[in-house]
Amino acid sequence: HEAEEINKLYGFQNEVIEKYDLKMFGKFQEVFNWLPVAHCVNDSVLVMHGGLFCSDDVTLDDIRAIKRGCQPPRSGIMCDLLWSDPQVTFEK
Repeated sequence: HEAEEINKLYGFQNEVIEKYDLKMFGKFQEVFNWLPVAHCVNDSVLVMHGGLFCSDDVTLDDIRAIKRGCQPPRSGIMCDLLWSDPQVTFEK
């Protein structure tokens, strides 16, 4: 439920509208836009929604610099934190 586009595509918007109204869906979306995308527990465990980054040089400072309060971009660190799904590639 991170992006409004995804919420519409997979039916979350319709579910909220059926139970409440469009204004409530807007409130849900506003909350999603402000939720943290990662958290470091006891300075030793990084917890994130998605997976690994496309780039190997991402730092905690890079993660801390992510601007919240907006829709996730289609690429970059925030996108990786939310949706990356690294796949193992096997060479033939």
